[in-house]
Amino acid sequence: MLARMRLLVPAACGVAAAALAGIAVAAAAHPQGGDLSALVRMSAQPPLGPDARARDPSFRELQRNSYDGQFYWAIGADPLAVGSVHPHLDDPPYRYGHPLYSWLALLASGGRVQALPEGLVAVGLLSMLVAGVAAALLAVAVGRSPWWGLAAALNPGLLIAAMNDLAEPLAAALLLLGLLAYVHRRWGAAIAAFALGSLAKEPLLLVGPALAAWELWRRRASPLRALLLAASPVPALAWWVWLRVHLGAWPFAHGAGGLGVPLRGWRQALVENGRKLYDLGPDTYQMADAHVGLLLVLAGLLAVLGLRALRLRGPAEAAFLPLALLLACVTRAVTTYPKDLLRTAALALLLAPFFAPSPALRDAPEREPEGEPQGVEPADDRHEPVVQGERAGRDVVDA
Repeated sequence: MLARMRLLVPAACGVAAAALAGIAVAAAAHPQGGDLSALVRMSAQPPLGPDARARDPSFRELQRNSYDGQFYWAIGADPLAVGSVHPHLDDPPYRYGHPLYSWLALLASGGRVQALPEGLVAVGLLSMLVAGVAAALLAVAVGRSPWWGLAAALNPGLLIAAMNDLAEPLAAALLLLGLLAYVHRRWGAAIAAFALGSLAKEPLLLVGPALAAWELWRRRASPLRALLLAASPVPALAWWVWLRVHLGAWPFAHGAGGLGVPLRGWRQALVENGRKLYDLGPDTYQMADAHVGLLLVLAGLLAVLGLRALRLRGPAEAAFLPLALLLACVTRAVTTYPKDLLRTAALALLLAPFFAPSPALRDAPEREPEGEPQGVEPADDRHEPVVQGERAGRDVVDA
C-alpha cells in the first residue's frame, strides 16, 4: 500500500503533463477538423508539399505558416536519407542530425508513412507522460517533493513543441530518465538515456560529458566509468559521420542550429522589439511588449540559475551549465520568435527544480529529523551532496 501511494504522485504528474499536451494538440487541430496531419504544418508549396500528397492524398497542408514539424515528417518518410524525400529538405545534414523523434514516430505508425502524423503525436504525448513521471521520481531522489514533477507539465516550451510535432518532449523525457538513473547509480541505463537523448536534440550531446567531468572533479567515479559516461554521445557522432559521408556535410556545416556570438542574439531581439513599441500597428505593439518582457525574464532567470549552478552541488547543476551556455549563444533566428525561444530554453529550465538544496535548508531540523535523514547530505570536507539512497544503490551495483 505504501509503495502504491509513493507512485501515485508521479503518476499524477505524468498524467497532468500528457493531459495538458493533449489539450494543446486538440486546440491546434480543432480548426482543421481535428486532422492531426495539420499539426505537421506542411507547406503546400514544393518541394515537400508534393511529397506529402504523393504518399497521402488526404494530407492536410497549409498555404502559409509552415513550421519545423514538416521536417520531422520528412525524416520519418525517408528515415535513412536514402530515398527521394531528403534532397527536398532545406538543409538535409542539419535536419537529420536529430532523427530519433522521427524514427520512433515511424515505429509507432507501424512503418506506414500515411500514419506518420498520428505517430508523431503519439510519441510526443507519451514523452510528456514519461517526463512527468520521471521528474517526480527525480524530485524524490534529490530530496524534494514529488509534486515538483509538475515542472514538466507546466513547461510552456514543451507544450508548444508537443502541439507542433517537435522533439523537445522526447528530449526532456530522456534527459530526466538519464538523470534519474544517474542519481541511483544505474550507470548502464544513464548512459543509454543520454546516448538516445543525443539523437533527439543536439544540446544533450553535452550532458554525459559534463556529468563525467563532475564525477571526476568530485573523485567519486573510476576513470573507466567516467569515460563510459563521457562516451554517451558516440552513437550520435557515428550517425553524424554517416551524414558527412552520405550527404557531404556535417550537421552544422552551413551554420544551422541557431548558435553565434554570446548574447548577440538576445541584444538584437531586444533592440528590434524596442523599435516595434512605436509601430503604429496595434498588434505589432502588443506583441513587442510581450516579447520584451519574455526576453528580460528569461535572461534574468537563466542568469540567476547559472550563478547558482556554478556551485556544482548536484548532477542537475552539472547538466544545466552547458545547456545554459548554449542558450547564451543563440542567434536572432531563435530570439526573434517567442515560441522558438521558449522551446530552446525548455530543457535548461526543466532542470531548475532539481538543483541541490542549499545547506541551510538541507540541515534545518524540521526537514531532517534525527534518525531520518532526507534529501542531500554532505559527502566530504567540501560539503558536496550525495543523494539519499545513492550510497546504498552504488554499493549494490559495485557488489
